[in-house]
Amino acid sequence: MKLIVALIAAVCSINVMAGGTAAGTLHQIVTFPNAVVAVSTNGSRTSAAPACAAANPFQFAFDSSTATGKAQLAILLTAYASGKQVIIGGTGDCSVRGDAEALSYFYTND
Repeated sequence: MKLIVALIAAVCSINVMAGGTAAGTLHQIVTFPNAVVAVSTNGSRTSAAPACAAANPFQFAFDSSTATGKAQLAILLTAYASGKQVIIGGTGDCSVRGDAEALSYFYTND
């Protein structure tokens, strides 16, 4: 049983670290008819974007039709309006929108 828990924890930690992060202020929030939202930052990345997002390395996408997505959108709109710095972590894939890294997490920074 301990081995199974350890394996699950290892797999989950690999997935969390799979994507890169970007830091900066938000400079663009785009909504699409299918409830996908893409946010772009001005700033820098800690690692290269995945190949699928090479054309948009500072853009991250998420589904705003879910409860989590609605909360994310509200917080990101507030950060955009206030000019707060945002650190965004990606999943390392483009599963939400084919040309943007999927958003995994984010937080604001003063």
